[in-house]
Amino acid sequence: MRKVALFLAIVAIAVAVVGAISWAARIPTPEPQGNTAEVESEPSDSPATAEQGIPPTATKAIVEYVYDGDTLFLTDGRKVRLLALNTPE
Repeated sequence: MRKVALFLAIVAIAVAVVGAISWAARIPTPEPQGNTAEVESEPSDSPATAEQGIPPTATKAIVEYVYDGDTLFLTDGRKVRLLALNTPE
């Protein structure tokens, strides 16, 4: 009985790993942005929409700590609040 339970556990773990790998393969990876001098349009004051993509003034940051669901502290000392996001405290 223990051998059957162990076999089923190993099969379940293998299925979970294969599922996770195939799911991760579906997530698109961002393409390298390259040199910022190639950007032709000037940054505007209007918020970016999904059609516009990543604004040219965007910077990369590393999250140091998540205070609650919508407040992030970055490694460079900035505090970021995510607006229009309803998360439990």
